[in-house]
Amino acid sequence: MLLIFLTSVASLLAWYLYNTGPRPKNFPPGPQGIPIFGNALQLGKHCCKSALDLQTQYGDIIGVRMGTHWTVILNNPEDIREAFNKPEFCGRIGFNPIMDTTTEGLNSGIAFSQG
Repeated sequence: MLLIFLTSVASLLAWYLYNTGPRPKNFPPGPQGIPIFGNALQLGKHCCKSALDLQTQYGDIIGVRMGTHWTVILNNPEDIREAFNKPEFCGRIGFNPIMDTTTEGLNSGIAFSQG
């Protein structure tokens, strides 16, 4: 029983370390997150107000981690307009590997469409 527990803990730790490496190169500055949750708890219930508070400290473009995903927060309308005119910001990022695996890239309906 102890061996199963230790194997599970080691597997979770390896998964966490694999998915939460250092801040990517050329990533915008932002607050240091806490393990597993990243900056999600720091943003709290009123994330828009929290983003504006972070703007005074880190500038108009802020890099945060939401769980294991790196996220960029844009606080300036000109930056938002410029970003949405680039093809890199079109579509959705694959957050759900289970859905991607089970649907095998097939059309999953309007809820999971891109556009």
